[in-house]
Amino acid sequence: MFCTTCGGIFRRIIEVMGTKTINDIKEILKVIGLDDMDFYFKDWSFILNYVDSKGYTSVFIREVKKLDLNNIDAIDKFLLKTRRMNESDDGEFSLLYGKVLKYSISKAVADSNESLAETVILSLQDKVKDHPELLDYALSISRHNSQMKRVLYNFLREDMTEARSYVGDGSSV
Repeated sequence: MFCTTCGGIFRRIIEVMGTKTINDIKEILKVIGLDDMDFYFKDWSFILNYVDSKGYTSVFIREVKKLDLNNIDAIDKFLLKTRRMNESDDGEFSLLYGKVLKYSISKAVADSNESLAETVILSLQDKVKDHPELLDYALSISRHNSQMKRVLYNFLREDMTEARSYVGDGSSV
């Protein structure tokens, strides 16, 4: 749908989108939650962001503001759904997101939460190197957790010898 050479259908959708559709998108972005946006508009996120980038980001800001930091599963889910927003240039979202990441790093290490640690690494990608406590924890659990070993391999294999030991079985796509 979004060919990097020509823009594919994305370009055509933008060309034929009328004022009413654009206004409808802006109104939806004012009230929709992240779960509904993910369920109903997952494949359309580029268009939503293109039509109203502030409105698009506001969905994530509302979500992070209502996030229950006592619910690790909710944090894990939030980080998974927003990991591509890590590079957002919206100051308010970046500040809030950074606080959630910082909290998640300390919580994952303190509670030995492998799932949260993996999700945080997926969010940070190669920037996990800037968080030695998380990286040390992840390297230690990668000895028995092949999923963590794969995640570290994907982001750090060029920089860290310890992350190069993963060998897939060909079953992942």
